[in-house]
Amino acid sequence: YSGEEGFEARVSAAGMWGYGIYFAENASYSHGYAHPLQNGQKQFFVSSVIVGETHRCASSSVTNQLRMPPAKRKNNGATEYYDSVSGN
Repeated sequence: YSGEEGFEARVSAAGMWGYGIYFAENASYSHGYAHPLQNGQKQFFVSSVIVGETHRCASSSVTNQLRMPPAKRKNNGATEYYDSVSGN
């Protein structure tokens, strides 16, 4: 990895809550998605993540099409969006 701009959501695949960058609290969950190396080991990032104000939701056919977090409120005519989406 040689990026300097952080994780890039524009090249992500659809997951349970739509397109985006997914993080797990436990590395054991991420192990199944890890990049396999030629020597049989697996490779993934260990990161500290600040998620901001989170929209919590269950998995459904509606939420798995998200391309960005949903709107939370309008402030002076401008729509504000949640910073992240989280679910079980």
